[in-house]
Amino acid sequence: RVPIRELVGTSGFRVWAMNEQTLKLESALVSHAFATGVKPVFELRTRLGRRIRATANHRFRTFSAWKRLDQLVCGEYLALPRVVPGGSTQTLKDCELALLGHLIGRARTLAPGVVQYRTRDADLAQTVAALASEVFGDDICPRISCERGWFQVCLSSRARHTDQAQSAFADWLCELGIGELRPRESCIPECVFAQPAEAISTFVHHLWASGGGLKLRRTKARPTPLLCYRSSSEVVARDVQSLLLRLEVNARLAQISQGRGRREFHVLITGAEDVNHAIQRVGIMGERQTRMLELVGERLSENSAVTGHEVIPHSIWQELALPALARGGVSTRQMCAKIEAAYRGGSLFRTNISRQRAARLGAVLASKEISALSESDLYWDSIRSIEPVGTEQVFDLTVPGPHNFVANDFLVHNSIEQDADVVAFIFREEVYKPDDPELDGVAEIIVRKQRNGPTGTVKMAFLKSSTRFESLASDALGEL
Repeated sequence: RVPIRELVGTSGFRVWAMNEQTLKLESALVSHAFATGVKPVFELRTRLGRRIRATANHRFRTFSAWKRLDQLVCGEYLALPRVVPGGSTQTLKDCELALLGHLIGRARTLAPGVVQYRTRDADLAQTVAALASEVFGDDICPRISCERGWFQVCLSSRARHTDQAQSAFADWLCELGIGELRPRESCIPECVFAQPAEAISTFVHHLWASGGGLKLRRTKARPTPLLCYRSSSEVVARDVQSLLLRLEVNARLAQISQGRGRREFHVLITGAEDVNHAIQRVGIMGERQTRMLELVGERLSENSAVTGHEVIPHSIWQELALPALARGGVSTRQMCAKIEAAYRGGSLFRTNISRQRAARLGAVLASKEISALSESDLYWDSIRSIEPVGTEQVFDLTVPGPHNFVANDFLVHNSIEQDADVVAFIFREEVYKPDDPELDGVAEIIVRKQRNGPTGTVKMAFLKSSTRFESLASDALGEL
């Protein structure tokens, strides 16, 4: 992951982009990265807690079309990547990823070359000590002590730490771009995001063991399973949410007040189906969490036919399903019976639809568009807020072909206009006022952008018989 500002003036690198025909993410080549100037910026937030800063004219993918940010409204659904592919080459060992996950989850630097890890689980303390020895061998001296129900693992360098000579442990953290471990200032190194999915799964498995867990959430209806990762660092929480995308897990980010101005950030995975999928990809670690998994096993085995999490917006009915019904001569009752849905008259067309039901609907109606949506790499998330956040330098990319790319775990349209030398529009008012004789055969050429010349509006004569534009002079008008 690289900020666009660091790529300005370069080209030939690749990004993830959506193929409009298959709705799948593909690798796409960038032809230009550039700055677009200093402009007013807005921050868009979604139900999942994802956020992005963009200008008012930047476009996002809604169900029906790409829309400018200033045309979006709260509650509207946007297409976000459901999964972001990871790297192809593993550059960190599994033991390094596992140790790093534990340290970021619950460790702090006490002194140069000395790190303390705290946990209430004796087995996790033993795991961290063993991982440190595996990664650093005799360079690290791990010591485990117990105090007031907490197990503390002290990882200290055997070598003397000076300004000129640092320990292998400190050098390792510096190479990863961490330096010192501070709970509120931590971040996940960028090299972790470049690992293959299996390696990322190893990292998240150990990170989650030290900073999160599985529990039952008490609700009015019945207890429901919940996977939650807690961190005092918003950067770490957002990084965890983004890392989970590499494992096809869409988590929600929530901000929880702890009083006295303190905040904690929770990465939440809810619903039996989503929790089951996350456990399969990430796994449960530690004796306490294993016992909890056995306790909620019955809840996780339930696979509800209706999901309120991953859905396709109800616009699918009006834009795709109803036209397909008319073409195929299928009644609404027949369709409901075949997709295993209760017949509810017109109210059915005002409800969102799950991916599983969309797959059945696509097969029943023989609709390639609906089937593509059910198998797509898109996650439909609703807008929670759009707020102005000031004025700042803005950057963009040009991606020939798909004309979109993934940024901040959003699908955003690239700017075609930025590379154009001239941007012009044709306006014929007679199309909208056919009864006005003065407008007959008159057109306006509106030049909005021209790199090497003036902009403005020029009136022209439109020759309907040959579909040509001529100078608006008496001889040209005589031909009309």
